[in-house]
Amino acid sequence: MKLALATAVAVAVSSTAATPQPRLAVAFSPRPATVEMGAPWQATLTVRRGGKAYTAARPRVETRLGSESRSFATTRVRAGVHRTRIVLARPGRWRLGVRIAGRNVAAGALTVIPALTNAMDADVLPDGSLLVGDFANYVLRARPGERPSIAAGNGALGSGGDGGPATAARVGFPVEVASDPRGGFTIVSDERRVRRVAPDGTISTLAELYQPTSHAHDPAGNVYVSELGGRLRRIDAATGAVTTVAEGLDRPHGLLVDGDGTLVVCETFANRVVRVDPTTGRVTPVAGGLTQPVDVGRTRDGSFFVAAAEGIVRIESTGGIANVTPALRPNSVAVDAAGLVYFTELRRPRVRRLDPATGIVTTVLGRDT
Repeated sequence: MKLALATAVAVAVSSTAATPQPRLAVAFSPRPATVEMGAPWQATLTVRRGGKAYTAARPRVETRLGSESRSFATTRVRAGVHRTRIVLARPGRWRLGVRIAGRNVAAGALTVIPALTNAMDADVLPDGSLLVGDFANYVLRARPGERPSIAAGNGALGSGGDGGPATAARVGFPVEVASDPRGGFTIVSDERRVRRVAPDGTISTLAELYQPTSHAHDPAGNVYVSELGGRLRRIDAATGAVTTVAEGLDRPHGLLVDGDGTLVVCETFANRVVRVDPTTGRVTPVAGGLTQPVDVGRTRDGSFFVAAAEGIVRIESTGGIANVTPALRPNSVAVDAAGLVYFTELRRPRVRRLDPATGIVTTVLGRDT
């Protein structure tokens, strides 16, 4: 009797395992298409099982690009209908899938194109286009109002890829970018390296320093770099030799090389802008009374625009503050040949432009959300 019962159970289990599971079907609305890097793609999932509304555990949306994958939760709207919000910070064609009750259902692909996610620094190139270091570990390039392209970086943290194309290299945390008068541009990345992208797109490391915060070129291509600890350093364009030109500054961040060869530096924790003679190391004040200035740009008439906690501050050549344009914690500033002022703001996916003649501020790259 016991043997017969055991046989019956075994047959029942075998019969159940052989029964095909109801077909799962997933549809997105809107259909997967194209989205900017860092921008949310919000969609409604309709999930059906065997032709009926799916009512079991909530599904998850899974995205994959090469070896990289991410998973996103869904929120139930009603039986068989769920919503999801996907944000991807790496460009490419991501495969979409939905995981339901231990099963994977292919659901198409989402194309992510380059865009700003968190603009850290901006500079103006000789052709008038903008170079932007982005928190997503890319350096992007674009003319105002146009769509960016990747100038350097593969989205990964750290530094790597010297000798190869900049677009395949790691330029993690590109806190500063600058146009190189010899062609190409330079990057302060990974909180320790100053790197150069040559006109042919090849990347190399110029120097490894202690917490570099900003840098600028003189007409010969020599690079001046500020370090968080208070030093100003010089990288010789011909030999690569690194020398110290000044010490004892209070958390210097932004700097530029003025027409007379002196350095204009934001001494951030001293709440002032100073001028430094790179030959003698002598420091003289330019303007005080600011609140944590972090970057500086110069106009042709000799005045300066400074990114500080209170906004974009215009400083006359005499040192007096002429105007303050409100901004949300600006963290970089650059001036083009026409005198237009470009700036980025902390944790914002955009570059803004100030017209000093009118006081009008507009967003020229990125988005206002």
